Amino acid sequence: MSTDSETSAEEQKPPAWQTAIGVVVLAALAVAAVLAVIQIYPHKLPTTTNPSFVDNIFDSRIVILGVRVALIFAAGYIVISVVGLIVGRRWLSQLGPFKASDPIARLDNNAQSLESDLQDAADTIQDLEQRLVESDESLTKAQTDIYALVAVIDTIEAKKEGH
Repeated sequence: MSTDSETSAEEQKPPAWQTAIGVVVLAALAVAAVLAVIQIYPHKLPTTTNPSFVDNIFDSRIVILGVRVALIFAAGYIVISVVGLIVGRRWLSQLGPFKASDPIARLDNNAQSLESDLQDAADTIQDLEQRLVESDESLTKAQTDIYALVAVIDTIEAKKEGH
């Protein structure tokens, strides 16, 4: 028996493929961090004869390691964020004063207007078809009546001539 909190937790859980992508990216970041640690110690740091403040800060292998790891994780965060925005259909929804949702809203309004016009036209066509059927029935009845009147007239004329 599940409760409402368990159901809402299941609904909020991301799809398995998103979790798998996240795990793969996290593992790649961890491998990159390990490679950064391995690559930092075998090399000698460049030295300058007149070091500046920045040169003094980056004179430590630990600082360079920290900067490399931070850059690797920042790059991973950017990649994951972009992928998440693309999957959520929020990537580049606004660029300066231009919003992607405005043209889409106009297209939706135009589509609704065209659908309404199309429905009106379909209703008019159906009405005209009904009128045409009624006209055909009236024409058939009128022709039947005319043939009957012609027959009566022919009968009367035949009686006058034969009289």
